[in-house]
Amino acid sequence: MSQFKTLEQAIAYAREKVKTFRDPLDDIEIWQMPQGFDVVHCMNSNGRNWCIDNKGKKVSTIKKEVTA
Repeated sequence: MSQFKTLEQAIAYAREKVKTFRDPLDDIEIWQMPQGFDVVHCMNSNGRNWCIDNKGKKVSTIKKEVTA
């Protein structure tokens, strides 16, 4: 079962979640799954592999907005 039913829900969650990351180089990947969308941290290889094994397709990457 996927985390989100729509891409818009996944993007909204990812945009808020990425703001909490300490490392500005970390990002979040959004994967389209057969039953919806999943959000996976870029360093979570187990989550990424699960998405790939379950016929997921990476559709977007959300990066943290860094202000100087």
